[in-house]
Amino acid sequence: MTYVKPKTARMCTFITAATLACPLLAGCVATYEGSFTRTGGPTQAPEAAPIACASGDGRGFFGVDVTVGTADQSRASLIRIVDDPMNGKVVRMYEQGEHTAYVDYRPSSCRVFDLTIKRHGMLKNGVRAMGGHVALDCDGPDGTRVVGHGDFDWCGN
Repeated sequence: MTYVKPKTARMCTFITAATLACPLLAGCVATYEGSFTRTGGPTQAPEAAPIACASGDGRGFFGVDVTVGTADQSRASLIRIVDDPMNGKVVRMYEQGEHTAYVDYRPSSCRVFDLTIKRHGMLKNGVRAMGGHVALDCDGPDGTRVVGHGDFDWCGN
């Protein structure tokens, strides 16, 4: 019978747990891809791709804020993707540099409206990480049309 000192056993347990957790934690980095184009209305936006994402958990809604920008990074705007239990699913596109001027796109005004939000069980900086998918082909009330798709995952704060 071999005797293992308690301190050695604790160290082995810690090393084993750290070794197993490292591959899991490495997969917890925010990822985003896709493209969105808005035409018509008072302003037109060239094709833009996601450049960042943030969980709505810390902002008081079930969804994700996706920042989109042009290839040359000259323009950036915010797309808020929400699945609200009272008001349903909505994609809100803010004007460039504005946080008050926006257009809401809802399933009733869209030819394509596919929105999925998932909540991860892990907290990132105290905020529940979110992920999901959106695909749109919608007409806005201001005469705009937005066409695009995006996939995002592990969006924290």
